[in-house]
Amino acid sequence: MKIKAVIFDLDGVIADSEPISGRATDKVLGNHGIILTKQEKKNAFGRRAVDIYSDAVKARNVNEDLEKMLQERSEVFNRMVKEELGPIRGSIELVKWVRNKGFRFALGTSSPLEKMNAETKKLGISGLFPLKVNGEMVKRGKPFPDIFLKTAEKLGVKPGHCAVIEDSENGVKAAKAAGMFTIGFDSPHSPNQDLSMADVVIDDISKAKDILSASK
Repeated sequence: MKIKAVIFDLDGVIADSEPISGRATDKVLGNHGIILTKQEKKNAFGRRAVDIYSDAVKARNVNEDLEKMLQERSEVFNRMVKEELGPIRGSIELVKWVRNKGFRFALGTSSPLEKMNAETKKLGISGLFPLKVNGEMVKRGKPFPDIFLKTAEKLGVKPGHCAVIEDSENGVKAAKAAGMFTIGFDSPHSPNQDLSMADVVIDDISKAKDILSASK
């Protein structure tokens, strides 16, 4: 398979944000008397916050204002980002390598626009990606393929010529459903994720260079 474009997930692949996101969600939902189960936390990786919160509220049949909860989460998360967020080791170097090798590339993230912008600004990479597709731009979030299909469309590359780098089970499912070559990143900050559907799994983001070089 000839790879012409590379789509990067943001959280857990570029930004070391999964621990922050988890703590922000725990805090906000806890303020409303909701404690996620271990399975719910596992399933949350890679999904849009609106879907996670909506499912949590529905499962408990409680009367909560979802929009207010999401705004509260945004405020809590953004404060944490400004204080704590750093990149996944080797991730920004990988993006620059992809650019220098002549691949088309983009960000394809479940994050809403405000969250995506806060993270990329903190990491100093707002202008690095020529294209950024976020969770507000599609009807369905991961594990549905919408984000990756829209990204491929905007890149002008057929799905079969795209590679996706993902750290979550939901993200891998979305990439495979989109018909894309999938590199699963086994990150210690995204625990208990089943990446077995990926075409290849790596434990160091830099190892993606060898895989992409071989497929160009």
